[in-house]
Amino acid sequence: MLYDVDKRLGLGLKGLEEGLPVFQPYRAASFTGSTSQVLVIHYLPPGCLRIVDQYLDDSSPIMPVGLRPAVYLSRLELIEVDADPPAQLPEPLMGPEPIGTWCYYYQKADLARQMKEWHKVAEIGDEAFNQPDRPNQAEERIPFIEGYGHVGQWDRARQLSIEALDHSRGTIWRSLCHVWKRLEENAEISVEGEEVIQEVNEYLGCAALSIND
Repeated sequence: MLYDVDKRLGLGLKGLEEGLPVFQPYRAASFTGSTSQVLVIHYLPPGCLRIVDQYLDDSSPIMPVGLRPAVYLSRLELIEVDADPPAQLPEPLMGPEPIGTWCYYYQKADLARQMKEWHKVAEIGDEAFNQPDRPNQAEERIPFIEGYGHVGQWDRARQLSIEALDHSRGTIWRSLCHVWKRLEENAEISVEGEEVIQEVNEYLGCAALSIND
């Protein structure tokens, strides 16, 4: 069942707390579910369709105000990444998969990021950034920043962070600070990495974040 939060909150979707039952009759069928089994989707064309990650998108400057309270409900672990065969949209209705577009690469990289397959993220990035199609939103660089950092390509991660900040006219700095904090806590950091992390934190102004941001 796909709900538009702005239109369905308080109706079929009773609230945005965990554990609320969802029941939706529709013609001869009905849907039964729970707010504890939810994927939150954000789509703002020309940006790519995104599966919202509660750990990445809580500070997103482009997240609609009405959708922000739902961010923490998104359960990426519900995605069956090893499904065999993988799910396919019906081509007669949806058309062929648009292979080779920026969003094609972004979504593959974001899935690899979810699985912490950092070398795969970097490999997809190498291919994606050599294509004519470019990121539509600053935040679409974030999976690649994290991937490049984890594989030790610190200059590339720094470059993409600066591009993202320029693209967003500075509004994405909080999200970028969170990315670099995760890298500092979880990546294997070389001497070069330590220097780049310090430089990027200063460039972004991450010291201005409070402990709860």
